[in-house]
Amino acid sequence: MGDPMIPPPGPPPPGPMVARKAVAPLRTLASLAGGRFLPEHIKLIAGLNKDMVVTVTDEDRKHATKPFWFRYFWNEAVAKPLMFEPHAAAFAVFFERMFVLPQMWDPAHASCELKLQGNLLLYRTGSAANPFQTLTPKANNWSTVSDADLLNILELLLGIGFESCIPKGSEARPFSKKEFLDSSLDVLRQGLVGEFDKAYFLGWRGDGRDVGKIRDTGGLINKSQSDYQGYAASQNMRAAWNPFSLPANQSKWFYRIAQDDNCLQSVVSVSTDFRSSCTFPLLNGDYVVLAPLAPTEAQLKLMSESDVKKWSRITGEVAGVPKTVIRFADRQQLYLVVVDTQYFDTRERQPDKFPEVAVKRIPTDNILACISFVRVHHKTVENQPLTALFDARGSTPPSIDHCRRYCQSQKFAKILFDHVQKLYNDTVAALGPNFNVCWASNGAVNAAAFMDDSGQPMRIRAVKNTFGGTLWQG
Repeated sequence: MGDPMIPPPGPPPPGPMVARKAVAPLRTLASLAGGRFLPEHIKLIAGLNKDMVVTVTDEDRKHATKPFWFRYFWNEAVAKPLMFEPHAAAFAVFFERMFVLPQMWDPAHASCELKLQGNLLLYRTGSAANPFQTLTPKANNWSTVSDADLLNILELLLGIGFESCIPKGSEARPFSKKEFLDSSLDVLRQGLVGEFDKAYFLGWRGDGRDVGKIRDTGGLINKSQSDYQGYAASQNMRAAWNPFSLPANQSKWFYRIAQDDNCLQSVVSVSTDFRSSCTFPLLNGDYVVLAPLAPTEAQLKLMSESDVKKWSRITGEVAGVPKTVIRFADRQQLYLVVVDTQYFDTRERQPDKFPEVAVKRIPTDNILACISFVRVHHKTVENQPLTALFDARGSTPPSIDHCRRYCQSQKFAKILFDHVQKLYNDTVAALGPNFNVCWASNGAVNAAAFMDDSGQPMRIRAVKNTFGGTLWQG
C-alpha cells in the first residue's frame, strides 16, 4: 500500500489531495497557507539543483562570501535526507528570512500540486504544467540573518554532510615501520633501513605557487589553518558566522559524504598517482564556467574579453594536414612530495578507491620536485578526457641537495634521490600528445586521442591562448 493520506486540520483546500511521499508529490495542507516556509517545504528545497537555491557568482568564489560557504555545506548535507529532515524546522526559519515563498506553494491556488522531477521543482495547477522556477531571494537577505544564526545553520549542515575522520599516526611520533608496511600505500620501502624507524611515501600535490611562496607560508597547509598574510581571514574562515572560525573545527579532518572525497578546506589531498592528480581541478562551476560547446572563430568575435580569454587555439595535423581548433587549455603544476606524518587514507572511506590520502600540512622541505604541464581539454564539461603536455620551463627536477635537506642524512639522501629521480623521469617521458587521460572515481583511466571538430585524431603541435601567448610548443 502507498503512504496513507494525512487529513488536514480544517476544511481541505480546493482540488484533489495528493499523497505525501519522500520525493513528492507533496500534498498541500491548509496549515501551509499564509505564505510561510514550513518544514514540509524543506523536502522540496533539498531536492533542488544547487544553482536554484543559492546563486554563487565568480566574485562570490573569489572572496568566499556567505553564498559560497552556504552552498559548500548545503550540497553535502542535502545528500543525507534522513539526517537532514529532523532539522527541517530550523531550516524553514532560515529560508523564511532569506527567500520569497514561491506563489504556487500557496494551497489557496486551486489544484496546487508540487513535485520534484530530477533536480527541478515542478509547479502544476490542474492539467497545465507551469515552467520550472527558482527560489527568489529577498533584498539584502544575508543581512537579515545574524552571525550567530548563520553559524548555527552552517554548523548543522557541517554536522550532517561531513564526517570527522581519525588520522593514522601521530605528529609527535611518526607512524611506525610496521604500520606503514602493512598499509595499502605505495611505500618507499628502500628508505626503511637501519636506524630509520620511520616510514615514507611519495605523492603528488597541485599548487599554483612557486616554492619560495610556499616556504614563506610554512609549507602546503590546509586552508582552515593557513593564517599567513591573513589567508584564512580573506576567505572568511575567521568570520564569526563561519564554522571554520572555531578552533575545534580547524583541527578536524573532514570528509565530504556526498562527494565521497576529502574536505577542500580542512585537509591537503595528496595523490599517489600522477595521472589521477593531473585531472584536477576538474572542469566544473567551482573552477571555470564554460560554454556547452567550444566556440568557432566567428563566435569568439562576439564574446566579451573575459570569455574570450578562457579559450586557446590548438594547432596540429590531421593525417598530415595542418589544422587549428579552439579548446579550453590551462597550465598546471604538481609537486612531488614526501609524506611522513599523520595521514588519513581516503580509500578506506570511499566505495570507489581513488588513489589519494589527506594530510594537514606538508613542510616545504618535503617538496622534492615539480612538474609543470599544459592541459588541453577535449570537451568543455566535467569528467571528459584531456591531453597533458610537459612544460620544461616551469618544471624543477629533483636534486641530491633537495633530498639531503629533507632527510639530513647522506646515506638516506642517496637512496631517496635515486627513487625520486626515476619517478620524475618516468613521468616526464610519458607526458606529451599521446598522454590522454580521463578522471574516474577510482583513479584516472586512459582516454582516446585528441580529436578535431570532425572527430578525426589530431596530433597537437602548439597551444596558444586567444590573446597571443604561447602555452606550449612541441
